[in-house]
Amino acid sequence: MKKVVSVIVFLFLCESLIKAQNDIKQILILGDSHLNGAFGEYLQTKLHETGRFDIYSISIGGAGTRHFTMTLKNHCCGYKIRETCSGEIINPKTKIRTVEKSNSLTNEVIGKAYKGQLKNIICDKKPDYVVICLGNNYVNDHQNLVNTIKENHPVSRIIWVGPYLRRNFTPRIKAIEQVVLKNDIFLVRSDDILGHDTLSSAHFYGKTAQNWANKVIDRMRPVLFPAQH
Repeated sequence: MKKVVSVIVFLFLCESLIKAQNDIKQILILGDSHLNGAFGEYLQTKLHETGRFDIYSISIGGAGTRHFTMTLKNHCCGYKIRETCSGEIINPKTKIRTVEKSNSLTNEVIGKAYKGQLKNIICDKKPDYVVICLGNNYVNDHQNLVNTIKENHPVSRIIWVGPYLRRNFTPRIKAIEQVVLKNDIFLVRSDDILGHDTLSSAHFYGKTAQNWANKVIDRMRPVLFPAQH
């Protein structure tokens, strides 16, 4: 009888483990220099700490949506590709694992294993969620970026993290709102979290960047954690 019970418990644990593994979702994050910096580090760390996601993030300094519709290149001021897997242990005193990076302009192809093509990355990662953190740099091809995502993995749910408050903010957010409305994208506003209408460009560090990341994730919850709502 004890052996039967032991076998039942073992099978139950195996089933629970398989179910937990099957529940892991894939997230692809695309962004500019803010994602490259402290905001991106906090954002991915916080999402990773939930234990629910495998995360692949690509940050290109100076990038707008147009840069992600072409061959990905380090065209401006550096880039970083980070990767975390569910269950991976990250030392709090170290940064997230980096796949590729440069701290300055090199004009090299980004995502060399994928020939610098976003479509190849999407086909490989098959993301359940694509988080777009773009719009600060007004170099737009919003709809074509959305098309690339939908054509290569139609079931991806897109979340768009809007820009912070800065000069010429109105045309930036209006362009995003148009594509969000047209394509049923979940918009997360940042302009009421931080920002200053006298800034032309700024990078946020420390508690400010951490607060930005935390509030963005809170606003993503209806999509990322629907069972909690």
